[in-house]
Amino acid sequence: MGNSFKEYYEKKVFIVIARLNQGGTANYIYELNKDLKEVNYEVFVAAGNVRKDETEYLLASCTPIIRIPHLVRCLNHIYDYIEKTILRKQYENIIPI
Repeated sequence: MGNSFKEYYEKKVFIVIARLNQGGTANYIYELNKDLKEVNYEVFVAAGNVRKDETEYLLASCTPIIRIPHLVRCLNHIYDYIEKTILRKQYENIIPI
């Protein structure tokens, strides 16, 4: 009957963050990513873009980043709807439903 439940759900993590600017949260995601990979998890990271005056954390050197341009920190119902739609599609690519 195709692929097993374990194959789809046991070893995949999908992390979403508004932006990977240099600092605390990006550092935590880097460490989490590294630790999960050491125990054979497949890690996916979706992120928006940093502002022009910020430096991006170099997580992309060890994990491909799924770029979602409308993923921003400010509340905006239109962007929220667009982000939700894009994230849902990305999630379904990672873990087929």
